[in-house]
Amino acid sequence: MLWKLLLMSTIFSASTFAQFYEDQRCRCICPKTNTIINSTEQSIRTLYIAYVPPNQCNCYGVILPRVSDKIRHNAQSFCPRCDCKYEKRNTTVIMLI
Repeated sequence: MLWKLLLMSTIFSASTFAQFYEDQRCRCICPKTNTIINSTEQSIRTLYIAYVPPNQCNCYGVILPRVSDKIRHNAQSFCPRCDCKYEKRNTTVIMLI
């Protein structure tokens, strides 16, 4: 009886903790915004993570809403440099490990 109670409490706590994390996300890696404004700087990459539907996992759905107007006006030269991928993860397993 005790092991059943222990097992149920472990499953309940794992499912409760899993609610704090998203299992699906959009992960975009883009050059720093300074590389578009000032082309003499080195191209250092920036990571953007957003919880959007798969059809919005692109530069226009994730990055452009977060960056300045100068970048939005240069979207044609900035967005092709970004690499966006939609990921599905099992965060419950990640948390337990």
